[in-house]
Amino acid sequence: MERSKLVYSSIEDRLNQIIEDSWDIFIAQSLYGRLSLHKEASFQHHFSNIISQVGTLYCFSKKEVFHVDLEYSIKKQDGFEKNASIDIICELSNFEENKSVKAAIELKHTTKSGDATDIARISSYQDIFRLEKLKKLKNENFRICKFYMLANRNAYTNISSQNTSGEDFPTHEGYCIEPGKIYRTEHTKVGNGVELVFEKEYKFSWRKYEEPNRLYFLSINI
Repeated sequence: MERSKLVYSSIEDRLNQIIEDSWDIFIAQSLYGRLSLHKEASFQHHFSNIISQVGTLYCFSKKEVFHVDLEYSIKKQDGFEKNASIDIICELSNFEENKSVKAAIELKHTTKSGDATDIARISSYQDIFRLEKLKKLKNENFRICKFYMLANRNAYTNISSQNTSGEDFPTHEGYCIEPGKIYRTEHTKVGNGVELVFEKEYKFSWRKYEEPNRLYFLSINI
């Protein structure tokens, strides 16, 4: 009988699969009401709990260990003007082979009634920018960086009106962050002084579900 390809996959590939599978499970449980997602803390709690359980199942050897941590601190250093906190970090290690791979995950929760779309769009760009910088830090060894967003309004997924923050920091379906372009506030007072320039392209591809509960999910690999 042919053995599973997972047995031969690298720990980096497996760590990536752990997070991807956990995201699919999180979406399914969110849609059918198993999870309470009133604020970002609950998003962080439930998603990290799923990652922890799935990660443990993906440890095949007695020498392998999976670890999840929340609010991981990045000290002020090159590329970071001040101390930063990452929502979720996870690590898969094989002590027999002396190998270890870490992943950093940033979350954005926008399902509260009355939350400010201007702020959420700008902070989403800042999260993606932070992850791009983090991945370059050799001393941190984050080989995998991912951004996840949860929304329940098409203000984020549809093209915005002209002269709005949605034009300055677009999050609509199909939009690609352009490398080398300066992203800054032009049409709103929110976010004045923020200027972001990305090195790579990042596409907004939403998974939209209108039933049974209207929820929209975004994942971006950095």
